[in-house]
Amino acid sequence: HESLSLQPLARQLGLHGLGGELGVAVARRAAGNFQYAAAFMAAVQSAAQSGDQARLLEFTRPGELPPDLGGLYGHFLALVRQPVRDLGVPAAGGGTLPAWPALYQPLLAVLAIAREPLPGAELAEHAGLSADSSWIEDALLRLGQFLTEDAGRLQLYHASLADFLTSPRAREHYRWTCVDAPAWHRRLVEQAAGRYADRWN
Repeated sequence: HESLSLQPLARQLGLHGLGGELGVAVARRAAGNFQYAAAFMAAVQSAAQSGDQARLLEFTRPGELPPDLGGLYGHFLALVRQPVRDLGVPAAGGGTLPAWPALYQPLLAVLAIAREPLPGAELAEHAGLSADSSWIEDALLRLGQFLTEDAGRLQLYHASLADFLTSPRAREHYRWTCVDAPAWHRRLVEQAAGRYADRWN
């Protein structure tokens, strides 16, 4: 692991009104894992940029932070899920579907197995989403702490998150967000086969 310096971490946290003691606590939890600190700062910056004071408040309780990177990912995903878990997304055939399994989890699944950054519209298409674009944009905004964007193309910000989402640990302890990578690979292959069937005949 890369060495972890307290000063940059404390300085960045201070920019968001979070005390220096928090930086010490996070550094101790990270135990030298640079990506742990990077994931924490990405979450803080995302919450600050969206004005999510409730989520920022969660970050002032470092005693609740898990001791390893996978646990941290699970913790942060749970914080994103909490405000939308009872939200209903309008379904194509009428009625509503639970927001997380119908919208958020498919987006994370495609991002986890994608080999290259994808435009938002293509990401939604691969995820099989029929929701209005405003719902998809809101979901991507809420997932923003886990994403990087370049020229309108999105990808997970670190390979370790994809590893976590597809891991046995996620399957056992975070079933609501785990990704069945083989099933999603098959799904994308079937999509491509259907889309280009006329060209192949």
